[in-house]
Formats: sequence, C-alpha cells, structure tokens
Amino acid sequence: ERRRFMSGNVADIRSKPQEPPKPKRRGGGDDDEESAEFKKTLKEVLDFVIPNLGKQQRRQYEEQKIRALGGTLEKRPKMPYKLLQTVAKKSEEKRQRTLAEEKTLGISTSASAHRMGNAVDSLLRKKKQAEKDKRARREDRTYDLGMGAREKRGMAVI
Repeated sequence: ERRRFMSGNVADIRSKPQEPPKPKRRGGGDDDEESAEFKKTLKEVLDFVIPNLGKQQRRQYEEQKIRALGGTLEKRPKMPYKLLQTVAKKSEEKRQRTLAEEKTLGISTSASAHRMGNAVDSLLRKKKQAEKDKRARREDRTYDLGMGAREKRGMAVI
C-alpha cells in the first residue's frame, strides 16, 4: 500500500489497492485430486517395495522416516571400538568412491552426499548451533557506535 502511494505514477496512487498475488504451490499440481492420487500411488509403491528391502535398508528407511518427523533415533547396539573404527573407515572409503564416480559423471544422487544418518544428524546440529551463535553475536554487539565509527582508547573514531 505504501509503495503504491509513494510511486510517482498518479494512476497508481488513485487506483484501488490490489490484493497481493497468491503464492504459487511448489510442484505445479493445483488440484487436490491429483495430490490425493499421487499420495495413493506413492503408498501403493511403498507397500510393494518395503517388504522387499533388506534388513539394513529397512532399518535405514525407518530411521529416515523417524528423522523426517522430528523424532530422535534409538541407540545402536554396542560394538568394540576397533570394529567400529574399521566399519567407519570402510563406509567413508565407499562414500568417497561414490562421490568421485558422481563427480566424473556430473550428477549427484544424494542430498546428504551419501553420508550415514548419524553424520547427517550431527551436521544439521552443528549448522543449527552455528546459526544460533551467529545470531547471538549479531545481537550482542554492544560496542558498535554506528555509521562506521569504532571505539579506540575510550574515544569514538570515525
């Protein structure tokens, strides 16, 4: 409203206010019917695929679902540290090979760069904490004097 009033065009100032444009939906589908049909088809596909998954893939799918809903995962079974190190090293080597292959092909098939679920969680936690720290630093700028001025030996230097 203010922008319309402040514009130099008299026709804009005198005209009646226009309602803001409606936000466009992502995905392009406008009909609820299409959305319902898509959800139904997705459910059928998942019902068909999930029983055929292996044990590890099924557990990974379940954990992904829990994470997407904002839940926390249960702890993994205990294992010797040496074994844990070798498993982590092998999985990291496999991840690096996959990333190198994707780089040569010029594609990416994973949003999380093929990291394991716990690595994705820890990265998200670190990112959230960094944003929180940055916001706190920005709000805690008590020594800013404004207009490019800085404090030096108790005096404001411009």
